[in-house]
Amino acid sequence: MPPAYGSWSKIALTHGLRTLAEDTSPLKRTPPPQDEASEIRDVLDHLAAGRHADAVALGGRLLRGAHEGPPLLHALGLAHHALRQQEQAIEMLRRAKAGAPGDKTIRLNLAAVLDAAQRPADALREYVALAQDCPDDAECFVKLAAALRRAGLTDRAAEMAQQALALDPDHAQAHHLLANIYAGAARLDNARQHREAAAALAPDDASYQAALGDARLQCGDYVSARAAYDRACALSPTGGLLVRRALAMPVVAESAASLAAQRGRAEDEIAALEGRGLPIADPARDVAKSFFQFGAQGIDDRPFLERLARLYLAACPALAYEADHCRGAAGTRRGRIRVAFVSSYLRDHTLGRLLGPTIERLARSELEVAVAGFGPPADDMARRIASAADIRMTLPRDLAGARQALAEARFDIIVYAGIGMDPLLYFLSFARLAPVQCTGWGHPITSGVPAMDVFLSSDLVELPEADTHYSEKLVRFASLGTCYRRPDTPILPRPEAARRLGLDPSRHIYLYPYNPLRFPSEFDAVADDILGRDPAAEIVMLEGPSRRHRALLEERLARSAPRIPGRIRFLERRQHNEFLALYPAAHVVLDPFIFSGGNTSFEAFAAGIPIVTLPGTFRRSRLTFAMYRRMGLADCVASDAADYAAKATAIATTPALRDHLGRAIAERADVLYDDEQAVRDYETFFLQALGQT
Repeated sequence: MPPAYGSWSKIALTHGLRTLAEDTSPLKRTPPPQDEASEIRDVLDHLAAGRHADAVALGGRLLRGAHEGPPLLHALGLAHHALRQQEQAIEMLRRAKAGAPGDKTIRLNLAAVLDAAQRPADALREYVALAQDCPDDAECFVKLAAALRRAGLTDRAAEMAQQALALDPDHAQAHHLLANIYAGAARLDNARQHREAAAALAPDDASYQAALGDARLQCGDYVSARAAYDRACALSPTGGLLVRRALAMPVVAESAASLAAQRGRAEDEIAALEGRGLPIADPARDVAKSFFQFGAQGIDDRPFLERLARLYLAACPALAYEADHCRGAAGTRRGRIRVAFVSSYLRDHTLGRLLGPTIERLARSELEVAVAGFGPPADDMARRIASAADIRMTLPRDLAGARQALAEARFDIIVYAGIGMDPLLYFLSFARLAPVQCTGWGHPITSGVPAMDVFLSSDLVELPEADTHYSEKLVRFASLGTCYRRPDTPILPRPEAARRLGLDPSRHIYLYPYNPLRFPSEFDAVADDILGRDPAAEIVMLEGPSRRHRALLEERLARSAPRIPGRIRFLERRQHNEFLALYPAAHVVLDPFIFSGGNTSFEAFAAGIPIVTLPGTFRRSRLTFAMYRRMGLADCVASDAADYAAKATAIATTPALRDHLGRAIAERADVLYDDEQAVRDYETFFLQALGQT
């Protein structure tokens, strides 16, 4: 008998569907009629063995010999797809479908190949038709849900995944897909519920166990997350899963000492894995982590991140791909400089606010500006940014496809925004896809990636010796590096603003406009000191994306800060326009240690609210301080932790001081917004960069 589909049809089903285990269950092949089986046996043998060109050559000869039939056409479609010959693949699969319109496997594979060929609308039509024709088939609804999610229609995707579970409550893939949707919406507790279900239904599937580890980790259950990672690694001790386990860090630390111990553990495990030389086929899929959590300590991350990059390059040499136009690129450019901003976050997000207005205002006389993301514009801000670009690209949500698309676009300069926040973007940055490659806004620490040439920062932010903090060349703009649009903050009397939020207007509101994930243990003693100095103080902050985050923080504070229990008020997470209503209620805003505010500080200053800040050594702790430098103000910049508590309580308890500082901020804050100097800084850099690199 010919080989079953199981070993090779999954190629088509998974191509372009890079969310781990979201759409990877192999489909069974409908056997060809017995009299055709011997004629296509060799085609199937070639295909199962990965000899795709041989499968195409032999299958083509059989077609010319009038041996056409759905099984052979189906096999040829998958072989063409594996060779990235997508149009030929689509033709073969459509002919196969015409000959066997009731064959679900052929239709699912046709939809998957249409997706891989960047024809999502056509793919979605196929998935919708399948679900309509197979209303009792959970698998068809899972595939449709995955396609809707890739199209950015997450609410409809969730409905279809729930329909699949209504048809088959034990469908592990449907649980996993619904978990992906909830995780993307920061509904972490819901996501964990479905990860637990998927892992229980498929206990021998390493990918589901690893995803469960991710979910538990994100919800703050570090110990149980490690147990899930251990199970995944026992089932499949691949390089990707071992690195994924090594990089797991607590999201709410028990103490600074415990976080340092976990950091040491992670560094030791990465060093040991580097010595083993294990291959990783696709780090974006198999590791599925960036280095985001490693910015939570106030230490120099460069040595560790450079080591991590070396490990990835040794494990997956294909990461170091070089586009043809980058070889000997000097002196070959003609016309305008082609600049691409590549990010998942150029939308209603901090990065959309920080970079969007700059993208809109860059002079087009010398620059051709592109915006590249991993899905269609999903909100008004994304559409505004995309419409301002000369070129708009939707990249495949897989590493090889995104890399190929950017290479074919032949950009002169790429600006990656959010490398430390998005694993796919991080691993994409290892390739040489433009003669000049930069990062900056998005995650304020070095990437450690050899192919990243420049880190764009500001003289207002960086210390004189800061060059050593970056593996990239540090470029210091005179501006803050953002043409931030002034936010429309509500203007309300403080008592009324407090009452609208359900707060007691008689209390002194110390606003900490972050959730427990941004409350480092180093801040515990300062918060306790503030509450000891001011009996009327109440610290107001936000709930985390998981209920467990608040519980973990409260458990820690009960041990480390005895005055705090009962005097921190947690408010529900809210949409951005509702979030802005927090500022008028505040007497003073508290800037975090280690990881200073950026977007939130722009918002608070627009409302005229003083922020107390304590700048450290590294960029991530100095952004609010840089804004004060830009305004020429220093009254709220603390020299140490005790001074921080003293300044915060003085502002909150002394109306005359608070009003004086509020007026000074209101008079000078205009320099922070709509700053054309930032646009000129980018333009100057782009014009000079090619000759300097």
